[in-house]
Amino acid sequence: MKTSLYTSWGNKKAVPHIAITPANVSAVSFSDVQHSTIAYGQGRSYGDVCLNANGNLFDTQRLDRLVDYDHRKNLITCQSGVILRDLLLFLTTKNKFVSVSPGTSQVTVGGMVANDVHGKNHHKVGSFGNHIHSLTLLRSDGRILECSEDENTEYFKATIGGLGLTGLILTVTLRLKNVENNCIEIKSIKTKDINQMLELFEETDADYEYTVSWLDMYSRPQKGIFSCGNHASGEIKCSSSAAWKKTIPINAPEWLLNRLTNKVFNQLYYYKSNSRAHDVASYQSFFYPLDKIEYWNRLYGKRGFYQYQFVVPYEEFLSVYTEILNIIKQYDQPVYLAVLKKFGEIKSMGMLSFPRAGYTLAMDFPSKGEASLKMFKAFDLVVMNAGGAVYPAKDARMSHDIFKHSFPRVEEFSMYKDNLFCSDFWRRVEQDV
Repeated sequence: MKTSLYTSWGNKKAVPHIAITPANVSAVSFSDVQHSTIAYGQGRSYGDVCLNANGNLFDTQRLDRLVDYDHRKNLITCQSGVILRDLLLFLTTKNKFVSVSPGTSQVTVGGMVANDVHGKNHHKVGSFGNHIHSLTLLRSDGRILECSEDENTEYFKATIGGLGLTGLILTVTLRLKNVENNCIEIKSIKTKDINQMLELFEETDADYEYTVSWLDMYSRPQKGIFSCGNHASGEIKCSSSAAWKKTIPINAPEWLLNRLTNKVFNQLYYYKSNSRAHDVASYQSFFYPLDKIEYWNRLYGKRGFYQYQFVVPYEEFLSVYTEILNIIKQYDQPVYLAVLKKFGEIKSMGMLSFPRAGYTLAMDFPSKGEASLKMFKAFDLVVMNAGGAVYPAKDARMSHDIFKHSFPRVEEFSMYKDNLFCSDFWRRVEQDV
C-alpha cells in the first residue's frame, strides 16, 4: 500500500490516492482501507467516477485472470481487472467476440460493468449489461454476493452501471457471440448534413449490426462520415494495424491543438476519406481507431479536456442539436472530435445505466476553464428540457440536480450502495440522494 498519483482520461489533474493493489482475489482485504475507497481499472473514464482524491483506491491491475471458458454455452468468466484487449486476443482465437464493445479496448471488464458501456450496436443488442450472465461482488462487510437476474437481483441491477459504488467486483461471467473471423465488413458514406446522417441511421437499422457517424462540427452544414458494418463471414483474413501504433510521450504544448489546426485536420479527413460500398477491416481498426495512438489524451496538453456526451429522444435530437451548435458558437469553443450513435429500444439492466432510446452525441472540448463549465451548464438545460441525460463516465462537472434528473432511480440505487465506497463524482452529486 502506497500513496500514488492517479488521473482519469480527461487528464485535467493528477490526485494522490492511497493505492491498494491486491495480488489476487484472495488477497483483497478492507483491513487497510482508511476512509472511503473505489476501484480503479485503466483510468479510461473521462471524468472523476474512478477517482477518490486523498482517499483509497483498489487498483485492480493484478486481478487479471481468466477463470473459466465454456465453449458450448458461449460463456466466459474473468476477474474484473482483465483488460478488454487481452480478453479479445483470447476470444478471437476461439471465433468468439464480446456482445458489446466500447470505443477503446484499453478498459477493464469491471469498468465496463460499472459504466454499463455501450457500443455501435445498441440498436440491435442493447448495452453491455444486457449480456452479463452473472457477477460476484465483494461488500465491505466481507460478504461475497453471487449476483444475476435470478440471485441477489437488486444488487445485480445496482452494480451494472453503478459506477463502482456497490462494492468491489471480483469476477464477471459474460455471454459471448459467435464470429467466423476477425474481420468487419464495412460500408462508408460521406454525408452532406445532419439530416442525411439521421436518415442513414434509420435506413441501415435492420441490415447492419454496427452503425456510427463522425461529424465535422466546423463545417456549415456539418458534414460527416457514416459507417455501418457486420462481422464478416467465411475464411477471410485481415491484419491488425497494431504494428504501426504510435505513442504521445509527453503532454503537448498548448499551441499544438488549436482551432485552425483542427479545422484543417477535419477538412483533410473528410476529403481524403472515400465513400465505399464495401470494405473489410480488422476489428481493431473498426472498433478502436484511437487505440493506434497511445496516450492520445496528451495531445490536449496539461490543461486536459472534457467530453460532453448526452442522449435525447429521437424526436428531440434535431432541435437539441441546433441549440447545442448555437451555444458552442456563443461561447466560441472548439469541438475537436464529435461522434454520433443511435440507441435502440432495448432497456438497460442497470438502475443508473445511461443508454436509453434516442440519439447520443459525444463531443471533445479542450479545457478552457470557467468558460467551458458555463457552456456545459447551458448544454445541460437544453438536454434536460428535452428529457435527456448526461453520461457519468464522461463527466467531470455535472451537478446534483442534473444527475438526479438524468437518473430518476438514484434513490432506489442508494439502498444498495456500499457505505465504504465513494468517488469524487459521487461526492459531488450525492448531496441529499
